[in-house]
Amino acid sequence: MKKIMMGVVAIIILISGFLLWQQYKQDKAFMGSLFIHKPIEISQINSIHLWVKEREIKKSTNEEDFKVVQWFNEYPPERVSEAKVPKSDAQVIIKLQNPNGTISINYMRNDKKIYVSKSGPIGPQYVFLDDAPELENFFEELIDKS
Repeated sequence: MKKIMMGVVAIIILISGFLLWQQYKQDKAFMGSLFIHKPIEISQINSIHLWVKEREIKKSTNEEDFKVVQWFNEYPPERVSEAKVPKSDAQVIIKLQNPNGTISINYMRNDKKIYVSKSGPIGPQYVFLDDAPELENFFEELIDKS
């Protein structure tokens, strides 16, 4: 009788563990969908426009400029905060294949902050809370060259 009881308890523990694991995976996927900073799929990019002081200096489909997207995607999604995007010193505008999809990565030289705005169906505005050295260096070089 004692062996049967131990077997039933072991089965209940295994089933409970399995169900808790399944719930954890669902919760993790749901929480990930709530982040406003999401990666950009390279295949979804139509073009990249580089601007300095409200003047377009380059339109690109160049692989070199896709590094900006890679750096953007590497930034941790939990380290952003909603914020209104101010007038910027330089920006990268990424036009997506979706007709309404545009992502604007903006740089303010005086406060060294990266701001992002999204238009179309994905529209929030937010600021990176931590440094993004590769993006900051890219913008500094862009400003200095123009």
